[in-house]
Amino acid sequence: MGACTTKTTAIEGFVIRIGLLGDSVCGKSSILKRFTHNNFSLNYQHNTKNLAGIKSYLLEESFVPVTVEVWEVQSELSVPIDIAVIIADSTMPISDLQDYYWKYLQIAKSYGWNKVYIALSKTDIKDIDDSYGPKVHEALVLNPEQEVFLTSALTGKGIDALFKSIITHRLRSR
Repeated sequence: MGACTTKTTAIEGFVIRIGLLGDSVCGKSSILKRFTHNNFSLNYQHNTKNLAGIKSYLLEESFVPVTVEVWEVQSELSVPIDIAVIIADSTMPISDLQDYYWKYLQIAKSYGWNKVYIALSKTDIKDIDDSYGPKVHEALVLNPEQEVFLTSALTGKGIDALFKSIITHRLRSR
């Protein structure tokens, strides 16, 4: 009799690591809950650096599975982060938002993270319309490729668009 063998093919995936930066009341938890709400439990603890959520996708734009890891950053991580997202409270005055952004931008740069997005949370509290994003973009003197996302934890508005844009941009740049 012949010998039986089993062969398996491992599909190597593509991992995108996203680091969320911001103070303790900026809305990171809401974004993390929205990201993880379907099938993954929220593995999240305050005051620790922690992998907050992970999901895998099969996308038309990619020939391999794409895994997205979202990290809540309290200090420098031992894993490389592809994209940093500064989460800021949209109820802040623009002048305070400028100081807040530059503080977290310097933190991101000190870790060697050059690709930075901005998400303004709590837009449902301040009745913010879509024109506010370009105003913030101009006030912060951002590069044209940097995006400002308006998000709402109450309605989930903008959070899916944030992750979709990050995934799309990262796939294009690989």
